[in-house]
Amino acid sequence: MKALVIATALLAPVPSAFAASTETASLLDLHDRFVGATKDLERLRILEQISRSTPTSLADVSAVYDLFMRFRNPYVFDAALKAVSLTRPNGRLGALFIDYMKQDDPLSVFFGIKGAMRLRDPRALPVIEAIARRPFAFSSPAAASVPADKNQWWAQYQALVALAEWEGKKSWPLLKEKAHEAPRVARIMSRYFWKDSFSLFRSWMNSWFALRRRISEEGFSGYIPCSEFRQTWDAALRLFRRRRVPKEIQASLAIEIGLGATDAELAPFEADYHASQDPSRRLIDADVLFSARRPAVIPFLKEYAKTNPDPDQRAAAVGELAELLAPKDLQELLKWVVVNDPDPDNRQTAAGELRALEGGRTPQPRPKPPAGQELVPLLQP
Repeated sequence: MKALVIATALLAPVPSAFAASTETASLLDLHDRFVGATKDLERLRILEQISRSTPTSLADVSAVYDLFMRFRNPYVFDAALKAVSLTRPNGRLGALFIDYMKQDDPLSVFFGIKGAMRLRDPRALPVIEAIARRPFAFSSPAAASVPADKNQWWAQYQALVALAEWEGKKSWPLLKEKAHEAPRVARIMSRYFWKDSFSLFRSWMNSWFALRRRISEEGFSGYIPCSEFRQTWDAALRLFRRRRVPKEIQASLAIEIGLGATDAELAPFEADYHASQDPSRRLIDADVLFSARRPAVIPFLKEYAKTNPDPDQRAAAVGELAELLAPKDLQELLKWVVVNDPDPDNRQTAAGELRALEGGRTPQPRPKPPAGQELVPLLQP
C-alpha cells in the first residue's frame, strides 16, 4: 500500500517554488537535498528532477553514483540510471565509469556498464567483454538466494546486452554460448538478432535436449522489435498454427502477432474465434486480439467482457477496454458490469471504477499481461 501511495504522489503537482529551485540545481545540489530530505514526497520530487538532469562533470556522476550505491531502492535506481542515460561523451567520465566496472560490488559494475554503454568509450569495451565472458554462477537470478549473487547475475547479463548493442553480430557466438549457461540470455538474442534467432529457436523448440527447449522458450518470450518480427511474419504465422508448438511458445507468439498485425490481419483471428469449437483454439485467438490493444478490437472485447464464462477473462477484457474507450463509453460499460456481471468481485471493481470516473478521477489501471518483455533487470536492494 505504501508503494502505491508513493507512486501516486509522483503525479501530484509540484509547488512552483520547489520546481523553480530544482530546475536550476546541479546534480550535486540535488544529491545533497535528497540526502537531507526527510519526507517521501520531497525525495520523490527530487528524484524526478535527477532523472531529467544531464551529468556533465565528475562531480555530477559521482553524486548520482553515491545515491545509487547508498540508497538501494527501485526509485533511486530508476532515477540514477535515467540520469546516466543522458550523459554526453567525455573522456574523463569514460574513465570513471570504467573504474566503477572494476569494483567488487555488482551494483557498481552494473552502474559502470550502463554509463559505458552511453559513452561508447573504446577503453571500456575490453572491460565489458571480460565481465561478459565470466561463467554464470547461476542459471537464472531466481536460482540465487543472496541479493548480491542476484545482482552479480544481472551485471553480467547487462554486459552481454552491452556487447550486443556495441558489437552487433560479432557478439552472436558468445550470446549463443552463454545461453547454455543462462537460458534468459536468449532474450538478448531475440531483441538484437531476431531473424537469426527465430530460425534457431524454432529448430530447438521440440529438441530432445531440455536445455535447448528452455532456451527456445526464453527466446520467444523476450521483447522482439515489431519491425524485426515483421521480417519473419509469414513463418511465424505458420509456426503459430502448428499443432506441435509448445503452449508457452504459442502464447508468446500470440502476443507478438497481436502487437504487429494490421487491422486487416486481425480479422481472421476474430473470425476463427467465433467459428472454432475448440476451447484451446479460441483461447489462443483471443490472446492475439487482446494483445493488439487497438480500436479495431473494441467490438470483440465488448462481446468478450459480456459473454465469456470465465469471470477473470471478463474482467481482463474490461481492463483492456478501459484503455481504449472514451470516458463516456467506458462509463456505459462499467454500468452494465455493475448491473449484469454474475461475479460479485467484478461488480464491486466496476462500481469503484465508475465512482472514480463520475468523480472526475482516473481509475487505477487493472493488472494485465505484458506486451512483450523489455530487458529490465530486477536489481536487489
